[in-house]
Amino acid sequence: MTIGMKRIGGYIVQLVLIAIMITAMMSSCKNDNSSDSPTTPSVADPFVSLKEEIQYTKAFWATPLDHGFEANLPEAGDYQFVYTTNLGTFHLMTRASSPAIVVVDLQAEHQIQKVILQKGTIVESASTSMLQTVVVVQAATFQQDKAFGNLLLIDNGVSVVSRPEPTATPTPKPTPTPTPRPTRPAGNEVRIVAVGDSITYGVGSSSGVGYPPRLEARLWKAGKNATVVNAGIPGEKSPDTDKRFKSTIQGADIVLLMIGTNDVSNSGICNGAPCLSDTHIASMLDKALAAGVTPIVSTIIPFSGYESDTAVRELNSKIKAVASERGVSVVDNYQRFSSAGFSYYDNRLHPNDEGYEIMAEEWYNTVRRKL
Repeated sequence: MTIGMKRIGGYIVQLVLIAIMITAMMSSCKNDNSSDSPTTPSVADPFVSLKEEIQYTKAFWATPLDHGFEANLPEAGDYQFVYTTNLGTFHLMTRASSPAIVVVDLQAEHQIQKVILQKGTIVESASTSMLQTVVVVQAATFQQDKAFGNLLLIDNGVSVVSRPEPTATPTPKPTPTPTPRPTRPAGNEVRIVAVGDSITYGVGSSSGVGYPPRLEARLWKAGKNATVVNAGIPGEKSPDTDKRFKSTIQGADIVLLMIGTNDVSNSGICNGAPCLSDTHIASMLDKALAAGVTPIVSTIIPFSGYESDTAVRELNSKIKAVASERGVSVVDNYQRFSSAGFSYYDNRLHPNDEGYEIMAEEWYNTVRRKL
């Protein structure tokens, strides 16, 4: 009897162990195959590229595109796009240094269904993809601005806030008859070299020559025999200007220096390293003084549509400081442009004809005192 009881007890133990093993196996299968699992199937990030266009309205909007979408960011700042395609939901963090339209290109199999825009602060960024104005930030943390909330831009593949139609182009005003160019005065010639980027070169003006010939005409009209040479190079940043500066000013009596816009618009990165804009500007002023050339330096003008450009104002403060340390005159084009709104602009960065005329006037008011 005792032996029989022992055998029965052993069978019971074995049955209990078998039951436990079966339960564990069933639980494992359920976890692997349950359709109720909250985990979304892993899908590769569909983001391909981001392009930018000039912002032309002061409202948020978005439009679905084939394999992507475009969105207008009327304010600078850190943003996160939470977008849903037919294959999942994804996140894209961007940092805009000024207003812009961003065009997001996705892989061909992804069709955009929903886009939510969040504003906040990007922290702990590990890597970035640089554009002129917009930075795509990866491997970072996004701290959402709760006051901004979640702005629904696209839903069910349709714009909730769509791209507005541009206003009708006004009837162009008659082109005024150009003022006849004054005759070159007699006397010893003064050679002036204007050094800078596309704003010195003249991008945005109808003639494509910017302020130097306008300044020269003003000086001739005032009886000053001056030649103003345009040595602006579009797209140039301060380190590259510094490299060519010494050879560029050879034979000059006065050099006009206006550089730094491309440094700022590229988030202070030049050729993969910090621009150190004020250091290079100081270096150029020193080279001019050492060569016996009178330097005059200008602040950089604000970006159109971005009144609170902190980076521009910070660089201008540094420009004024390095100039003051060396007794160099400063032309404050930033102040003149920012106080007049943005009627002086052809696009986000470059003046129009009226703007270049104003710039020539500002340079003239300082140059004439040096002659």
